[in-house]
Amino acid sequence: MTEHPRFRKFLWYFFKTLSVLFFPVKLEGRLPEGAYVLALNHQSFMDAVAVFLFMPENVRFMAKKQLFKHKFGSLVIRT
Repeated sequence: MTEHPRFRKFLWYFFKTLSVLFFPVKLEGRLPEGAYVLALNHQSFMDAVAVFLFMPENVRFMAKKQLFKHKFGSLVIRT
């Protein structure tokens, strides 16, 4: 996995600002301790962004290979 701590921090602040201004997120309940799989239903394009903003730092994502074709998109996903 490619690590870019500064870019990750930039993305976090960028999407956090967008979320607060345009897409308020309400968290309900608590996540269980330990490992688990979280499946998103993609009701909006912000689903993955919300997970990125509100989950612990060691969350890992899976994505279809078509999303890695563009350099910027690939960098965001890998980061």
